[in-house]
Amino acid sequence: MAGTKRFEPSEALDRAVRVFWERGFEGASYSELTSATGLNKSSLYNAFGDKQALYIKCLERFSETVGAPEMATLERPDFADAIASFFEGMVRRMNEVASPRGCLMTMAALELGGTEGAIGTIIRSNLQQWAAALRARCDRAVRDGELPPDTDTEALASLFLAVMRGLPALNRGFGDLSASALAVKALLQMLTAAPRLTR
Repeated sequence: MAGTKRFEPSEALDRAVRVFWERGFEGASYSELTSATGLNKSSLYNAFGDKQALYIKCLERFSETVGAPEMATLERPDFADAIASFFEGMVRRMNEVASPRGCLMTMAALELGGTEGAIGTIIRSNLQQWAAALRARCDRAVRDGELPPDTDTEALASLFLAVMRGLPALNRGFGDLSASALAVKALLQMLTAAPRLTR
């Protein structure tokens, strides 16, 4: 029918992502979700399933639209440049006025990490993917001679992951980026003293 706006699932998901990002899973109400997406409760359920199913789709959407581009920066040829670009890019994203503070996936891990069921599984899977990607980049740096041969790449990747998930928590807690920016500055200065494997 002419003049009728076509339903765009990706647009509705992006709006729901923002609600969950700002409010968390438990804090997001159906009224907020329906208001943001422009769908009534019945239409929202028919399009995406119940609240848990919608939340999972939002976590997946966030990983595709935010996580994947950030992970791609790790592929830069120079190790120091790749790590700096990755973390500085995170800080820039959190500084965008249009985006909520923190990180949806980090907030999910803090709220629901360690729980059983589909949500807990997707959170663990995301952390495992990031740990593997960060370690693979560290291993590559060792092979390329950018890190010492005895670098403990698992420990270094774990440090990167901890900082990666800690930055949004600092951003959310303080309400600004001052502590996050200082943490990134210190981390980048520490790259020359990467942890070594114990003999």
